[in-house]
Amino acid sequence: MKAEYEYIYAIYQYGSLSEAARKLFLSQPALSKALKRTEDSIGMALFDRSSRLVRLTEAGRAYIRAIETMRKAETTLEHHLSELSGLREGSLRIGGTHYVNAHVLPEALTRFHSLYPGIRTELIEDNSVKLGEMLAEGKLDITFSCDPRRIALFPGTPCFSDHILLAVPEKLVPENLPAGACCSAEDILAGRHLADTCPAVDITAFAKIDFILLKEGNNLRARAEELFRSAGITPRCIMSLDQLATAYYLCAAGYAAAFISDRLVKHSMPGVCFFRPDSPAMTREFHALFPSGEYIPQAASVFADIVLQTTKPDSENA
Repeated sequence: MKAEYEYIYAIYQYGSLSEAARKLFLSQPALSKALKRTEDSIGMALFDRSSRLVRLTEAGRAYIRAIETMRKAETTLEHHLSELSGLREGSLRIGGTHYVNAHVLPEALTRFHSLYPGIRTELIEDNSVKLGEMLAEGKLDITFSCDPRRIALFPGTPCFSDHILLAVPEKLVPENLPAGACCSAEDILAGRHLADTCPAVDITAFAKIDFILLKEGNNLRARAEELFRSAGITPRCIMSLDQLATAYYLCAAGYAAAFISDRLVKHSMPGVCFFRPDSPAMTREFHALFPSGEYIPQAASVFADIVLQTTKPDSENA
């Protein structure tokens, strides 16, 4: 029975028998036969196959809802058993964007694994919109967001913050900026950009230089656009990218200016000046979010605590 409902769910998830068969490592005829057996057993079609993409019938929608209910029950049971075992076994499904997974979570994941080696950890990477949908569907145990609208939808807890900097190739730095406004990578690593003595800059001073921005739908893109809008300028965006790190390294190569997180600055970066934009929107507060209507799995709660500890500034951990 389990294999059959996993087959049906894969067809629903991927929208075609051929793609579902490929993902399941089955032949398409074998998957078609499994689908027919299920439909014959309930006496109704689960999919409308009159078009190229299969679509659920009313019976199919009810079947998928039942599968999702069973999956949530299985997950809840697994979490309860994990907690009864003192987190000696079980699973934890963590969702994050590339930025969060690559630049925020590595130390926390390493520490969690060393403390709870019996917990099978799955790290899912996607954009923030998709991760929110997966959390709502019970496909994740924890994810992270700085979007107030998404934070309001789920139970959660403040977890870590970052500060958005404007990284500019030295050759593109305008004249007549406030004294001491330009920070080196070493300054950022020392936290000088967080001190009151580090002057913020008005974005209008950079109105005539080229920018790399992230693509529409990204939280940092929205914050950058609001900064430009408030200043009454239209940026000269010469490239839009998916990944924050790519923008940073293109900036380091002298291509154009880019907004980056201070958490990306890990080592010396000659040829790049960092500026603190004059806007409260340039500080982002991330929350650990958990599925709605579900008890919070102990493993997810413990992992959130570890993220909180590993992302604190050194001064707070002292």
